[in-house]
Amino acid sequence: MCAEENNSSAPDSSRGTEELARALEELREANGRLVTAGIRLQELADQAETARHQAEAARAEAEAAATDNARLYQNAQLEIERRTRAEQALREVSQRFQALVEASARLKPPPWTALYGREYRDDLGIGQDVEAFVSPVVRASTLFNLPLFPKQKKNVA
Repeated sequence: MCAEENNSSAPDSSRGTEELARALEELREANGRLVTAGIRLQELADQAETARHQAEAARAEAEAAATDNARLYQNAQLEIERRTRAEQALREVSQRFQALVEASARLKPPPWTALYGREYRDDLGIGQDVEAFVSPVVRASTLFNLPLFPKQKKNVA
């Protein structure tokens, strides 16, 4: 009986070995798929990490741009305000100047004598020295004594 059991166990044993080999092969294939899936999973995790870093960099860049834009907007508002005030001041000065011009057009100029101490007819003479054309007040000042107004020699005839 032992021999029979050995014979019947031999086919069972070879069939078991074949099944074991097939199961082992399936396990190896499954393990290969798991390794491949693990590698792919790691690649996806790396891509996700890279995308997260890029998103953080883009967000930081957008924040910097927004801050810069806010500063530029504020500076533009201040410049507009400054120019508006300058335009208003210019309008006011222009109005005052226009009023001054209009008022001065209505004024009668003072007589020549009041300004220069002599009649204008006296100053039209030819051959008179420079001092004759300058008022006594200016003649007395130190500026008149500068070489800008050289004294002319009088003709002795």
